[in-house]
Amino acid sequence: MELYKTLLNLGYERRKSQEKMFSIVEECINKEDFDDEEQNVVLIEAPTGVGKSFGYLLPIIEHGKQAIISTKTKILQEQLRRDLEHLSSIRKNYFGKGINYLILKGKANYLCLDRFYDKENELKQTTIFGKVSLANTIRELIESSGWDGDVEFTSIPLEVWTDINIDENYCDSNYRKSCPYLKDCFYYKKLKDKEKLADILVVNHSLLVLKNFDDTKEKILVIDEAHELDEALVKSLTSGFSVIGLMRLAASIRDMLDNDNKNMLDNVDILSIFKSLFEGIFESKKQKPTNKPTIGKAPSSIPLDEPFFVEPLISMVYEPLNQAVNVIKNYVINTVKERLEYKNTISRKFKAFFGKLLVI
Repeated sequence: MELYKTLLNLGYERRKSQEKMFSIVEECINKEDFDDEEQNVVLIEAPTGVGKSFGYLLPIIEHGKQAIISTKTKILQEQLRRDLEHLSSIRKNYFGKGINYLILKGKANYLCLDRFYDKENELKQTTIFGKVSLANTIRELIESSGWDGDVEFTSIPLEVWTDINIDENYCDSNYRKSCPYLKDCFYYKKLKDKEKLADILVVNHSLLVLKNFDDTKEKILVIDEAHELDEALVKSLTSGFSVIGLMRLAASIRDMLDNDNKNMLDNVDILSIFKSLFEGIFESKKQKPTNKPTIGKAPSSIPLDEPFFVEPLISMVYEPLNQAVNVIKNYVINTVKERLEYKNTISRKFKAFFGKLLVI
């Protein structure tokens, strides 16, 4: 492999175990019957220090194959970004052609232009370390040619990011069709276009489980950290809720209520409700005969045979939130009806007026 020889000439360490991995990967990707899924699967277990990333990247690159590479976390995706960028730079310098790759994460990692511009004036009052306007910082990122909309390596605080990132409930398929910024959207336009052209696509396990990939028939699938795939499957294919998630949901619903109904959710204290329900299933550790203080709590038996928390959560959380949502829905429906009736009345008056003038 020419690229590998170049790396050795540049002073890279030769590793026999890595070269063995090269041959295993090459044998797998060069099998004639590409559709024989059973024969074209290989499991490789290697200790730390082998150089596993280069072990599968170099054969794929050298043989001009397209690949989807999945790894456990976003941090490991960034490590692969560094490896690919390094190999791409060397390949371009010595062979005149780099590597066309794309790091792709879940949509929540990317900026939503519509949500940002909606909050831009508010963010002008927010500064980083008391100096730079956060709104200006984000605008500079948007206008720069190198940023792909990913929050990684930016100085945007998490509490701000959750208000301006792509949100599944905000940016659903219906709203997206009418979004004024769709043609400039980082995720649904720019990254989608790059994805179609990328030879190597790097995703994480959670995205691998959920995403529909185009034209996968001729692509190699590499599952790095494959022993962690089952955990990603369970997390991605099950649903749940958290205290913070419910608190944000309640705050969003409260913000959308009209002034006459703002106090509807005053009694919905998510944190207190969860404490009252779940603190009781923990008991203090029994103190041993020692002068040292007891630290922490140990879980007691949890009555999993019956969902003790379901009915209280329905009555104390779901029903009040649902009532508030219905108030918002009715408000929107009535507002739209009034607007349409007003427009209809004006239209009929104009029609009558023009009729008298014998214009129509």
